[in-house]
Amino acid sequence: MPRLAPRYMRPQTAEDELICRKYIGRAKTKEGGWVNASLFQSFLEPEHDLRSQAKQITVPTLLVWGVRDIIVPLDAGQYAHKLIPGSKLELFETGHVVFSSMPAEFLRVFEHFIEATSRKSENDL
Repeated sequence: MPRLAPRYMRPQTAEDELICRKYIGRAKTKEGGWVNASLFQSFLEPEHDLRSQAKQITVPTLLVWGVRDIIVPLDAGQYAHKLIPGSKLELFETGHVVFSSMPAEFLRVFEHFIEATSRKSENDL
């Protein structure tokens, strides 16, 4: 994981670098190694596959995706978007940590989504 983290996080900012260094430091510990191994192993276990339940999501859903993330690639985001009714997919030229790599752009998209969702909820009352 320590060598993989910079490849999927794709640090672009000083904050990204800090997140990456902290992650690598934690991954090098016994506990961090165990958490990472358990997490990635769980992706392969059938009981953790929730794709069949995605259509049951009825709340507004914003999917924010870094197109240069090699751990959770764009096709996974597009697939999730297809499975979740009414979801909105926003793409960013980043790795895994979109919120840190492009904070102003992330906030703009997030705030717009929250405002639009709030207006829709008020109109539904």
